[in-house]
Amino acid sequence: MKKITFLIMLFSSIISFSQEQVMLDIDFLLNDNGNGSLRISNSSYQVLYESYGARVDNYGQIINLTIANFPLIIEWRPGHLGTSCQSFTKTYTYNDYLSGIVSTYGCAPEYFYIRSPYINQLTAATATKGVCENINLATGARHYYSTTGNAPWILCPFPFSAATLLGSNYRGPLHIKSDMESFYANPKVTMQSKIITFNIIGCSPALDGQPIPENTKCKFQSTGSAVIKFKTPLITGEKILFNLFKDGAFDKSLFVAKEQIINNTYTWTALAEGTYYIKYQSQAIGDGTTLITGNTAIVTDPFPIKSPDALTSTIKDLQPECFNGQGAIQISAFGGTSPYYYKINTDPEVEFTTAVTIPKNSGNYTITVRDSQNCIDTSGND
Repeated sequence: MKKITFLIMLFSSIISFSQEQVMLDIDFLLNDNGNGSLRISNSSYQVLYESYGARVDNYGQIINLTIANFPLIIEWRPGHLGTSCQSFTKTYTYNDYLSGIVSTYGCAPEYFYIRSPYINQLTAATATKGVCENINLATGARHYYSTTGNAPWILCPFPFSAATLLGSNYRGPLHIKSDMESFYANPKVTMQSKIITFNIIGCSPALDGQPIPENTKCKFQSTGSAVIKFKTPLITGEKILFNLFKDGAFDKSLFVAKEQIINNTYTWTALAEGTYYIKYQSQAIGDGTTLITGNTAIVTDPFPIKSPDALTSTIKDLQPECFNGQGAIQISAFGGTSPYYYKINTDPEVEFTTAVTIPKNSGNYTITVRDSQNCIDTSGND
């Protein structure tokens, strides 16, 4: 029996310890002749807060709760029963608390105001932020930031710009907390909010113009390229993930380290004929193991990689007009990139732009034709 009792007590202790503490900020105002009342109970109708009578000494009350106290039951009875000051009972849920929903009822000079002092002070409180982005802080409150979560805490300006305060190369945690004040209290009751942590990541470097394409040298070759220039450099430890799209479909990915980007410029090579665009994003290892990606992927405009017409050549053998006479070879080329070059067997290479006729005795010849980009068309003729 003792053993069972011990286990039950231990289990009960664990449950109690796990309840997160929360706070609620209450202002309750009455006129000198009023006798309005406000009661806040838990779902079991256990009274957690109650105020009654013609008093003005309960400005800025902050009551301590746990998550288990929700949903709260708020009961309001005004002392002055006018058309806008009716009695009511309201359920206030934990989701209302998390959303920062404000409850205010009554009519001047008798009313109350209830809110969460922790929530709704920062936008996107759990979002990952790029160092290039502003973190929008609510006006009318004092906010502080720290990169360690400890002192020193530095007063934030509004709007808050991490890039301005920490520098565009900062990577890591940014901790923010706020001073909270009871809305109507005089003197005000002040407490501090929970600390909210943002993960500051690197913004992908912006494009300095659009990619500059270079066409392929030959038809059906992957010798095209695109020069990509950035406005800002990567920092040490960062790299860029490039995703290449060809003719509207994903083609390939490529990681490029900071050391491969020279003067903020990178050239993507080995491109075939087609229409491309590139999506890229900076990446870094934040704590030695966690991959941190740039806040926004950047997409280039589409750009074409073109190819010249295919090089083709025509080789004709011109037979001699009589026995033991001399024949000839006629060579012509089309497409590719002029000027053209022909080579017969091991003879020196000869440049030409229009059809040429070369006298030759009877025999076997191997003829190679190329253009100025070394595109080759080879044929043999006996």
